[in-house]
Amino acid sequence: MDYWKFIEHGLFGKGSARKNYKYYQRVEVGTDRNGNTEYYYFYSKEAYDNYRRSQAISRGEDPDRKPTRAQQKEWAKQKILNGKARLTGAYRRERHPNGRGAWVATEEYEDKDGKLKLRKKYISGDEATRLRNNMYRKKRAEAETDKEKKARMKAAKKRYNKKMSVARRKRAVQKGAPRVARLLGRKLTLQGK
Repeated sequence: MDYWKFIEHGLFGKGSARKNYKYYQRVEVGTDRNGNTEYYYFYSKEAYDNYRRSQAISRGEDPDRKPTRAQQKEWAKQKILNGKARLTGAYRRERHPNGRGAWVATEEYEDKDGKLKLRKKYISGDEATRLRNNMYRKKRAEAETDKEKKARMKAAKKRYNKKMSVARRKRAVQKGAPRVARLLGRKLTLQGK
């Protein structure tokens, strides 16, 4: 083992993988002599934020700038995949020798080498329903024409505006109630039908 590597990772424990610890985030820093990927581990959000901030400054970027929506989505996706798993959307019903059936989904996970792999996962009926609904929603969205999408969005906007106008009127009545009560000289009750 390289002496300086021992000093950096072994003696001080800075950035090394600790036993029985859950890390917050890890960053690929390169490979060792054998070609194995090496990671720098962060065990708190503050340490990782400081690292990202210093990286942004070294690249000449503004560290206080808010990330774009695309960057947020990418980070969320990475957070899901870093040491965690997510369902791919493929699912099926499996019959067991005891005569019972079970829902099985395909799960994508990241192994300890950082490679994405697939495995079988048993899921509940509710989860299978959710996956089926997502699949139908996706297929319907792909088959939808521009004209149908425009009509759907217009109807949704109309529903939203109607709901919000009722809420605005209700708020205005509640806001003006004390003044009206003071002018009438009696207490108002705002219990409508």
